[in-house]
Amino acid sequence: MVEGLQNEIKEDVYMPLTEKAEAAKANDPIGERMLLNASFFGR
Repeated sequence: MVEGLQNEIKEDVYMPLTEKAEAAKANDPIGERMLLNASFFGR
């Protein structure tokens, strides 16, 4: 269940932001309550 939510968040939030960012990196979530652990670089 949590893994499904993590994948959904990655598709709905992370993927669109990567298109606008200069660089993006997805990291493994820390703990089961974290759905997305990512960093973005923009100008």
